Amino acid sequence: MRIKILTVLLALFTFAACNREDDTTTTNTGNSGYAVKVKIDGKLTEASGVFVYFTKSSDNTNNIYGIFGGKSMYISLDASKGVGTHQLTDIKNYAYYNDGTDGLRSDFGGSGEVTVTSKTDKEMKGTFKFVAKDKINNPTKTVTMTEGEFFVQFR
Repeated sequence: MRIKILTVLLALFTFAACNREDDTTTTNTGNSGYAVKVKIDGKLTEASGVFVYFTKSSDNTNNIYGIFGGKSMYISLDASKGVGTHQLTDIKNYAYYNDGTDGLRSDFGGSGEVTVTSKTDKEMKGTFKFVAKDKINNPTKTVTMTEGEFFVQFR
C-alpha cells in the first residue's frame, strides 16, 4: 500500500513540476539576453549572463569581455569609437584571447575588425572577427575567431 501511495505522490509532484510556467531560470545566464557568441578555431562557443559585459577603462577604452570557463577574450576599443566598423590592429583597438595557457592579441601581427551596431552608456551590441597571435611565448601560435556576436551591458 505504501508503494502505491508513494508512486501516486511521485507522479503528482512530477506532473506539477512539469506544468509550472514560471520555471524558466537557466543557471548563470539569467533572462537578460546578454551574450558573446563566437567560433573559436571553428568551434562555436558562448558565454552569457554575468560572464559577459563591457567596462570603461582609465585609458579611455571600452573593453568587451566574454568568459568561457577557463578561457576568456576581450575586445579593447577606443571609447571615442561609436557605431561602425573598426579595425583591431593597434594598441588602443585590439582583440585579446587567453586559452588558459597563452595570451594572444590581434595587434601582434594578427588582424581583425569589430562592427558596433548600437552603443549607449548602458549597453553595446555588434559583431566581430579576428586572428590573434602569441608574440611572447609561442610566436607561431594563432587563434581564429569568426562569426562573433556580442550584446553586453556596462559593468
